[in-house]
Amino acid sequence: MSLIQEYKEYSNLMLAREKHKTLGSISFKFSLLITNILMNLGYNKLLIKSDGNKFLNIGSGNINFEGLSNTDLFPSIGQILKGQLKRNSNTANRYYLNLIKKEKSFENKWEGIILSHVIEHIPPFLVLECLNNIKSYLLDNGTLRILVPDPKVYFDDVESEQSPQGFKHNFISLNRLFYCWEHQFMFSDKILTSLLEELGFKEIKVTSFGKGSLAQFDANEREFESLCITARK
Repeated sequence: MSLIQEYKEYSNLMLAREKHKTLGSISFKFSLLITNILMNLGYNKLLIKSDGNKFLNIGSGNINFEGLSNTDLFPSIGQILKGQLKRNSNTANRYYLNLIKKEKSFENKWEGIILSHVIEHIPPFLVLECLNNIKSYLLDNGTLRILVPDPKVYFDDVESEQSPQGFKHNFISLNRLFYCWEHQFMFSDKILTSLLEELGFKEIKVTSFGKGSLAQFDANEREFESLCITARK
């Protein structure tokens, strides 16, 4: 597909996104509301009593690994209408969690937490609060592994068949990275390191995909564009 063809395809994609923006907002607010209600009712607290896993995957979507407990928001209205009673139809998702709302039953529970392609969806003014909540869920010396999109892989205006954004021309993919998927902010390793330092994390390390602490839980489809960083409580 030529550059102009991809440009037109991207333009149509963004037009469709704008048309569905209001419906998507209502659906998300519903998902968040039900998640909060379930947390208040002790849904997670009830389940955690029988959970023998040591690691938690926050915002797991369709990703699942053995030995990893999954959590995500309650399904959206659209997913429920499709009969998907688990977020992204992942039946391995165990808990419902709103990162902005502290889950008391998770405090000092987990040896490791995976936060893969999640915080870029959170408004910047709430990120520190969310990371602080996550820190409280870790045991002393517990490990946090964060993966976020790395825009730098798209900076060269070349063609690439690897892009998970669905376009082979990097600058078209770069625009989709910034303006689709409800992304709120793009992080650099320096920004992430500063945020973690602000919250008192230690042993903060920028690492490669598939390398470093908890790398066994990196999902292969995220390899091309992921910036990875680890830290200890």
